Amino acid sequence: MLVKKASVDPAFRAVLLQQRSQAAAEIGLDLGDAESMMLNSVPEKQLEAIIAQTRVPQEHRRAFLGKAAGAMLAATGATGAALAGIGMPAPTGIRPDLPEPASPEHRVKTIVANEMNVPQERISATTTFTGDLQASAPQREAICRSVEREFGIAIAEATFARFRTVGDLVDHVEMITAVQPQVIAIIAKRLQVPPPEVTPEASLADDLQVSARQLADLRQDLLEAFRVYIPWTAFKAAETVGDVIEYTGAAVKRRRDAEAKQQPQPYEIPSPVTRGSRPDPPPSYGSMGIRPDPPPPGPSDWRGGVGGIRPGSSR
Repeated sequence: MLVKKASVDPAFRAVLLQQRSQAAAEIGLDLGDAESMMLNSVPEKQLEAIIAQTRVPQEHRRAFLGKAAGAMLAATGATGAALAGIGMPAPTGIRPDLPEPASPEHRVKTIVANEMNVPQERISATTTFTGDLQASAPQREAICRSVEREFGIAIAEATFARFRTVGDLVDHVEMITAVQPQVIAIIAKRLQVPPPEVTPEASLADDLQVSARQLADLRQDLLEAFRVYIPWTAFKAAETVGDVIEYTGAAVKRRRDAEAKQQPQPYEIPSPVTRGSRPDPPPSYGSMGIRPDPPPPGPSDWRGGVGGIRPGSSR
């Protein structure tokens, strides 16, 4: 949001480049410690390049020329929770000058409908490309290229061929767009090149001249930044920046799926026992700091024995 405002407001751009987190305070945006640290760590030239390549839709420029962080967040499609985080009420309607941004799912469905020349109402997440739409190879290629242009991403032909439904394509687009900006920033920092040169279509060997050592270091950077594991045998086969983004996004998805499966299930409180029925035994929770009842005593002639020796025995 700060970069978008800087791209349309020259005065704010100067403040952001020189004072960083202070620029956020000027529009009432409270950054967390991690966000401030990240913003302050970006080199000035790199931040200038990011601002230069940022584009704000015409219908949103009015919001970013003002000083209301809530309006800017609304223009970027922020949720009610994000607005509440800066003391702004969640929006209850759509302002005429700030239309709600279309979701990735809606945008993908629109592209598919246009390329296949069918009503958009026919397109759902479960719509299959070859079965329901009977899309030919050239039509699937046209859909892939249109999605790439719409979202500024790259999708390998082999990857697109694996998509069976429109929902599969939507999930992939959301995964890629979520990690792409940070992956590009990490690549630019590791290679010490301006971010505009790091495009999804850029070749690692020819365009960016990445050495084997740099590729290994880049993989380590991504593992640490995203807390994921990417096998080196697969990573070293990457040919483009888009391949690196795709590998990283897939690894992030695997991690999140694994974390979701490990979520503890809430304990269900048993329903009250009806009168006259036998209650179920209480569940066992372990000791939880409560000492269990002692076991019943042994035979009477063992009482007072020491060390497990029966009184009166020959031993």
